[in-house]
Amino acid sequence: MALDFRFLTSDDVELTMRFIRELASYENRIPELAITEQNIADGFLAQNGTEVLLAFESDIPIGFVAFHIGLKSILGGLRMYMDDIYIRPSYQKKGYALAIERKACEIALSKGCDEIEWKCYEWNQDSINFCIAMGAHPVNDCNLYRLSQEAIVKLLNK
Repeated sequence: MALDFRFLTSDDVELTMRFIRELASYENRIPELAITEQNIADGFLAQNGTEVLLAFESDIPIGFVAFHIGLKSILGGLRMYMDDIYIRPSYQKKGYALAIERKACEIALSKGCDEIEWKCYEWNQDSINFCIAMGAHPVNDCNLYRLSQEAIVKLLNK
């Protein structure tokens, strides 16, 4: 199994959108899907610090990882945050996720990061098992919180 990788280019807009739709479907989040091909074509991801790495086996697109680099303000240093990692179902459980993760590790180290973080849904036991098998551990002393756009506006109007 040899994978080829490339960063998102203008030629990859439709493919990237297809991957995002597949991921949203897998996560049962299609009603929330708001990003468009035009957003991607206009550079929305890159303008906001997100990089997208596409993975191919023999020129067949099999998955992607989207990530950004952020500051660890208390500990100092940088961390990679993987917003999304997705492998098409027919390519899952064949070592491709590990290959993509290893490539993400290479990129993280090349950018000076000393850790990588991502979220993993509680219902996705296969993903949890994969994370643990890689040597990742859950961060049990903090919770993820989210303000919706509506909540942001409400807070600003208080």
